[in-house]
Amino acid sequence: MLPFWFKKGEGMHETNIAFNIVSLAQEGDASVLKKTTRSGTSLFKPHEDDSLKGLLIHISSTGAISAAEEITLDEFKRLE
Repeated sequence: MLPFWFKKGEGMHETNIAFNIVSLAQEGDASVLKKTTRSGTSLFKPHEDDSLKGLLIHISSTGAISAAEEITLDEFKRLE
């Protein structure tokens, strides 16, 4: 039973991170990079201690928001 609750809590934490990045972008936070892709919009929030790595969020054309995913700045720049 514990692993189920742990996974559920972990999922909620990832969802909160994603929505926080979306909120920062909507507020005009210059640290969040934004890119239009074929599937919607991608946001990249660099880490405070290493700006070459960060979290990626995809927002689909229907408005669905993905969980945060760890990528590099170079990977973000190559998104299409």
